[in-house]
Amino acid sequence: MSRLRGAKRFAKAAGAFFAAAGAYLRDKARVIAVLIALFVLFGIFMAMYGVPARAIVYAEVVGVFVCAAMGILSFARAFHKRQILNALREEILLTTEHLPEVQNSDDELYGELIEILFDEKNRLRGELSEQNENALTYFTIWAHQIKTPITAMNLALHDSEPADRAELLRELLNIERYAEMALCYIRLGGGEDFEFRACGIDRVVKNAVKRFSPQFIRKKISLVYEPCDIVVVTDEKWLLFAVEQLISNALKYTPKGSVTITAEKTGGAVRLTVADTGIGILPEDLPRIFERGYTGVHGRAERRSTGLGLYLTRLICDKLGAKISAVSEDVGTSVTIEIPENADTRE
Repeated sequence: MSRLRGAKRFAKAAGAFFAAAGAYLRDKARVIAVLIALFVLFGIFMAMYGVPARAIVYAEVVGVFVCAAMGILSFARAFHKRQILNALREEILLTTEHLPEVQNSDDELYGELIEILFDEKNRLRGELSEQNENALTYFTIWAHQIKTPITAMNLALHDSEPADRAELLRELLNIERYAEMALCYIRLGGGEDFEFRACGIDRVVKNAVKRFSPQFIRKKISLVYEPCDIVVVTDEKWLLFAVEQLISNALKYTPKGSVTITAEKTGGAVRLTVADTGIGILPEDLPRIFERGYTGVHGRAERRSTGLGLYLTRLICDKLGAKISAVSEDVGTSVTIEIPENADTRE
């Protein structure tokens, strides 16, 4: 194994050397051509003045030797400089302290230009970071503050007339969900709001269904679900948000019929599926339903889709190390989240 690693390192070093040599010869092609022409002219002129051939050959050999020695030294410096520059491909984003030593006035000018660009990049990055931080602060505060009137409205609605209560509660639930989606989008950008631990699928599904129980009742949509004792290692809060989004979509596009939720173990993973008997997804829309802002034909026709719900769900699945997919026939849609069963597989 050590010999194999040594051979790979040698092959890599040899490849870098020959690549550098080829680049150096291409860069110096004109100089080499001029030197060859000078040596030829030197030999011709010396021969025209009657200088013995042996003396001409001796002078040419000495000249070639001197030029070759200078070329080797020049190549060595160029190769060393190339190695430093290759090593700086990633480091240059953080610092310019380890740039190669200045060898001529051109290098000095290039170094100054790099320093100017580096300083400008840091300035722009600082401004962008400050703008993003301000926007993050604003939307986080907004998402939290809007929950206060939502709670007050919810309490007031419980005292309203039954005829109006169901519809108003439904719209209030939509407002609350959209506020949560905004907060979710902000938190996903940071990536630090994840805590992986053992999580029961049954508890997640029941909590999600409980939130939408008024809509199941109002629309007379039946729920098909068999409780299970499956446990996975994941972030329960984010998985709950993803399942709620799938149930919300199923209810939104199912005028009548049922929503079926199943969970099963398969190949070291758990497949959690939400299937409905709704209007389905057109074949041309299906490959793009997880893209940001894509609503599809039905979403545009109904004017109830933001194109963000499934996009956020896909982002959450990526963070959880899960896979999400959808299947739709002429009638009904089935969306599946495949969750690793026993490990945190985040990148």
